[in-house]
Amino acid sequence: MEKIVIIGGMAAGCKAAARLKRVNPKLEVAIIEKRPFASFGACGLPYFASGDVDDFDELMKTAWGTLRDEKFFREAKGIELKTRTAARKIEPTKKEVECEDLRTGEKYVLKYDKLLIATGATHILPKFPYPQSERISFFHDPEAAKPFREKAQRGEVGSVCVVGGGFIGCELAEAASALWGLETTLIEAEDRLLPRVLDKDFSFLLEKLLVENGIAIKTSARIK
Repeated sequence: MEKIVIIGGMAAGCKAAARLKRVNPKLEVAIIEKRPFASFGACGLPYFASGDVDDFDELMKTAWGTLRDEKFFREAKGIELKTRTAARKIEPTKKEVECEDLRTGEKYVLKYDKLLIATGATHILPKFPYPQSERISFFHDPEAAKPFREKAQRGEVGSVCVVGGGFIGCELAEAASALWGLETTLIEAEDRLLPRVLDKDFSFLLEKLLVENGIAIKTSARIK
């Protein structure tokens, strides 16, 4: 039986694994993911941060409400998902991946016939200088969303500045203003919000809606 190992359990890795099993159910597929969860609905992160989505697990459920955890992947998809597991070394001549269980520190080897690296993207580092601070974060994953939500719930946040007028930025600004009532400013370097998606006319309608909901919009604005 051909063995496939996928490093990375977010959207690309899980989609690739599911597709491989549909094409050839006889394949033995394993996913390695260092975080304690697999692929989740990233577009829902602003609403997890705001509290509209109460439990992070909701972002990992199927349309019919089943949690996509290790058990789900094993029983419903025939895929072995190994969370909290890091790939430490690849031995291409031996076709082996050295893994470490981050819970126990145990190291072991996974053999493969084909290896797929699907480690995904990271946030874009800004070109302007910024200090290291617990109040400055990149909104890229749950590790960033959870501290923001906890501070807002405790009343420790009075104002929010969101840098970036893409989908996540607009959703986060709307969530911060609407639910928590925070003084919110949204900054975008281009001349309109969602510049890669909307033309000026539609972007104007979006901006008008956000302003009506108490959000200050700064377009054509670059941070020094």
